[in-house]
Amino acid sequence: MLKRLLPLALATFAVGTDGYVIAGLLPSIAADLGVSTPVAGQLVTVFALTMALSAPVMGALTGGLDRRSALLIAFSVFVIGNAVTALGTSYEVVMAARIVTAAGAGIITSAASSTAAAIAPPERRGRALAFVLGGLTLATALGLPLGTLIGRTDWHITLWVVAGIGLLAAVGIAVGLPRVMLPPPRCPTAFVHSSKGACWPCWRSPPSLSSASTPSTPTSPRLCGRLPAATSRY
Repeated sequence: MLKRLLPLALATFAVGTDGYVIAGLLPSIAADLGVSTPVAGQLVTVFALTMALSAPVMGALTGGLDRRSALLIAFSVFVIGNAVTALGTSYEVVMAARIVTAAGAGIITSAASSTAAAIAPPERRGRALAFVLGGLTLATALGLPLGTLIGRTDWHITLWVVAGIGLLAAVGIAVGLPRVMLPPPRCPTAFVHSSKGACWPCWRSPPSLSSASTPSTPTSPRLCGRLPAATSRY
């Protein structure tokens, strides 16, 4: 079990370190890119905003994939984004690279958590989630100060180290993680599954005067019964 959870914990550690460490490198980044420190600070803001907005979008786009494939795709984007950031020589390039990196990072934490819950026995799911999400805590306690210390020499090195951690996590996931397919989400009562696993509204027919005194079902089979049924691939 630990062998499978360790790459997931390393994944959250990489994402946490990447998100936190830039703040400690802002003076060096600003001086190297020829901008003021407040302007360089927008790299942190844009990264956090993009990560928050892209997480549900990336989750929807990769919802039909097994978790291992989704994590590997996310880490490909994450590692490439950090590499381009480390190679960037202008503020515009670095900003674009941080946006790309955030798009990849947006799904990693949620996918790692759901995977940990799926592969762990029911009685150990709490411990599994705590272990995986502990990577974020470790990133604050260890990744941030070490990354800032390394960045005092050259901030590019810190980004290369983060990219290396992400690559190591991706290799561990590819080798040690099984193919995990999550079940489709359950639709609310007023919704039904489409053929692609999405929830579609089940429109209710308006009550008729003739049926006012006759019990009837709340939903109309004419409107709801002919929607395509979900197909399971699990």
